[in-house]
Amino acid sequence: MKGKIRKSNLVFVIFFVASLIFVNSSPKIETGHFHGYKTILTDQTIQDTASKDNLDVLIFFKNSIPVLEKYESVIIKKYNYFPIVRFQFTDESRIISFLQEYKKKIISIESIIHSKSSFIIDNGEIEETIDSVQSIIESTGAEKVHQLGYTGSRVKIGIIDTGVSPHEEFGTRIKGRAVFVTQTNGYSQDITSTTDEWSHGTHVAGLAAGNSSGLAPSAEIFSAKVIHSTSVTGAGGGGGEETTLGILEAIEYLINNTVDVINISLGQYHNLGTGMRQELINYATFAHNIVFCVSAGNSGSEYGDRGSLNNPAPALQCIAVAASDTSGRTMADFSSKGPKPDYSIKPDITAPGINVLGPSNSGGGYVTKSGTSMASPITAGAATLLIDYLKGMNLSYTPGTIKSALLSGSTDMGFQPWRQGAGFVNVSRAIEVIQSSPLVNNTPDILYLHPQELPIDPYEILFTENNLEFNLTVISSRVKKINFDIPEPLSEILKFPDSGVILNNSKLIPVQINIPTNYSPQYINSSVMVGDQELPIKFEIRNPVARILFDESFNRIAKHGFGTAVYEIQGDASNTIGMYSNFVRYLSYENNYSVTPNIRGELTEEYLNSFDVVILANPFSLASDIYMDWVSNPGTNFLAIPSDSVQTLYDFVDNGGGLLVISTDSSYCDIPALNNFMAYFDLQIQNLGSEWVVQTSVINSYNWTQHLTTIPFRGNYLQTTGSQTTIFATHDGNPTIASYTSFSGGRVLLFGSDLTFDNIGFSTYAYHGNSEQNRIISFNAVAWLAKGEYRNYSPNDSLEFPEFTLILVIIFGLVILTISFQIIRRN
Repeated sequence: MKGKIRKSNLVFVIFFVASLIFVNSSPKIETGHFHGYKTILTDQTIQDTASKDNLDVLIFFKNSIPVLEKYESVIIKKYNYFPIVRFQFTDESRIISFLQEYKKKIISIESIIHSKSSFIIDNGEIEETIDSVQSIIESTGAEKVHQLGYTGSRVKIGIIDTGVSPHEEFGTRIKGRAVFVTQTNGYSQDITSTTDEWSHGTHVAGLAAGNSSGLAPSAEIFSAKVIHSTSVTGAGGGGGEETTLGILEAIEYLINNTVDVINISLGQYHNLGTGMRQELINYATFAHNIVFCVSAGNSGSEYGDRGSLNNPAPALQCIAVAASDTSGRTMADFSSKGPKPDYSIKPDITAPGINVLGPSNSGGGYVTKSGTSMASPITAGAATLLIDYLKGMNLSYTPGTIKSALLSGSTDMGFQPWRQGAGFVNVSRAIEVIQSSPLVNNTPDILYLHPQELPIDPYEILFTENNLEFNLTVISSRVKKINFDIPEPLSEILKFPDSGVILNNSKLIPVQINIPTNYSPQYINSSVMVGDQELPIKFEIRNPVARILFDESFNRIAKHGFGTAVYEIQGDASNTIGMYSNFVRYLSYENNYSVTPNIRGELTEEYLNSFDVVILANPFSLASDIYMDWVSNPGTNFLAIPSDSVQTLYDFVDNGGGLLVISTDSSYCDIPALNNFMAYFDLQIQNLGSEWVVQTSVINSYNWTQHLTTIPFRGNYLQTTGSQTTIFATHDGNPTIASYTSFSGGRVLLFGSDLTFDNIGFSTYAYHGNSEQNRIISFNAVAWLAKGEYRNYSPNDSLEFPEFTLILVIIFGLVILTISFQIIRRN
């Protein structure tokens, strides 16, 4: 009997362990201007900008406003603190001639009618007490600074938001309130009330400078209202509205009132490479010595949506703030992530942003809110305390002093820098950094490297023949010159600027990694001296199975792409992973496929000859009015592939190369243009498909689709028109994946949807189906094109359970084990 019980127990143990195993199986960028980009107003973008809808424009000039005698009659306003002029041109030909004449002197241009955005408010719940505020003041180090006698009394802070209502948290410290919501500034109506209709601006001001709820309880507060009314719908479809012109007027107002810190807890869409809102911040940082704190955005996700920063958080000179819990241990899932398009790091720092208590607009009540909108003013309060300390000690400072001290004093939370920035804010430690730094011309000499190690995920694994460029952000507390010391043999493959670089506030330093074909596979563990700071350089070099060019040059979906309506980022290579970061990581880390990102917009024969497969991600995609509502005629603004690059791609396939075209649904794709391109391969997109996520059936009789059943689909059905084509998947009898094979053996794959490849498709989100099938088919698609080996799919190895099911299985197994061991002990 005893033996039988032990045998039964063994069966239970085997079942339990097996169940756990079963469940768990699852080029060069110039840095010519203060904003970090060399921008060029091209003939094409001039044509895009000039239209009857775009005659009322803001133009931001380089350094100063040039002589404009010929155009005085169309000037509406010249601004006091920026080299910006507002024009009202009379016709399209005149704005074109103006832009052609002055294009080398222009930094940025923005249409007034298309500068309006929606404002998405953070949800909140009314609370009666403010006990939880104390924990934030303690965790951020503010309490220790208060004990030193610094509470912000020497500092003025500006709040650009929904307005700030009077509240007992502020007493008499609100020294100015103004509203810039006018039809003249591009709004739908004129608003004269400076009060806060949403409790957003009041809450934000309270976290920065409330008597008991804020980090800087003695600072003077100036409110600039640029957002209003839940009843008004912005151009992006969300509640409320705000405009770039309103923000410009607000910053001018705050500069005129000599504020030291400005908080901007609002965001416009995703990851814009440049833009006037960013230029305003960058310029005012230098010209007016102002520290800007900006919310990173609430567009992040737990499945790794990189490149989701909201404009203007990517501004080089600002402190972009991510959100975490109060203690700084856990990042908020909603917090937007970097990196930037040039592969420099944002956000800069993290602060509490989950269930944060602050004043409401009721005059005496409080409300709990979550968002990076809350994290940013907490950081602004920390910056205010630092400035108060520096002024109290009669020390000189720059915005770079504040930023470098805060980042240097932050606490590493253990997350990737493109998620947490430098870490969790700690103003007490920032003061210790200042105290321990030598003084040069009465300014603390602080240098911070962002990130603290290169390269960053997903490029810790590189391959022979890789030629990539990253951007290191170097933040200096003062103007200084630095040199770079690269040891041998690292200097053979790693390039920094040759001569000394002049630093001032934040500056991008291009870092090139060029690995020769004959370089031995190895692990690099070295470092480079950047000034007096050591920068670790750690990555692995492998020989690739195949070489892939991942091209997003012709992707204009602003949420995931990296171009802008007016300017192009110049350079041969940049971060193009965005929505496909998990796919790229899977190709390189797990399958040894070398992936080279590209957004340069030029595909030459010489360049393509070094690759086995070219991936065109979302080509001919439109500038949707949801994401780019400041663009003229967004429904017709798409990025076409130049005719010489089209022919180069045709030749590439005809000579045996592989081409993967990942298309998107008709809302974001210029179907006639894409079909014109794909006609050469006898493949077409139908203006018909599914706008909802459905499961498309895989035809699994081919080597690379064996055992696969379904994959997610939302997009357009396909058509095949020749004998050299094959259909690999269908939905309701309509093709969703199809191929073309040239007589020379070149291959083309066209996917009618991007969901198989994007970050959600690689997650366990149920509505995107089985992520393991997505991984296998996405890899096998590339392998088929590269004529490589496929990965096998076994349904039993990838069955996915919701989290609650996993928990139930574990609990059930533990119960069975407990009962079994009890039976054993009794016997």
